[in-house]
Amino acid sequence: MLDNLNILIIDDDPEIRSYFNKFFKIVNSDIQLFEAESLVQAIDIIENQDIAFILLDLNLEFETGVDFLKFRNSMSDIKKIPVVIISSHTEQKMVKECINNGIKDFIKKPFDSYEQLKDRLKKIPAFASML
Repeated sequence: MLDNLNILIIDDDPEIRSYFNKFFKIVNSDIQLFEAESLVQAIDIIENQDIAFILLDLNLEFETGVDFLKFRNSMSDIKKIPVVIISSHTEQKMVKECINNGIKDFIKKPFDSYEQLKDRLKKIPAFASML
């Protein structure tokens, strides 16, 4: 098990953030979930917390997840943090751009169940040890 169980979710939908809050309390109560609804909030959290993993929506109110990935890739201290995209938008061009910007996986919303989400996340080496 990892020492750092801090996860950041970047999603402007409070229902999705709440879903993940409940999910992580069930699968591993040691995980601390930080929430951001914008990239500005996300960057503030990353600068002030030791984040081990990021769940990122592609379509935020004022920015895109790709904007965050490009910023992340320009910053050596946060470039190493694994990112998984969580989005209902699965256009091939967007997915390819995310892959080219170093994401670990792409999970399509909506999620069918906590079990399905857990099984999917367990397949990601950077995340599996948290569950």
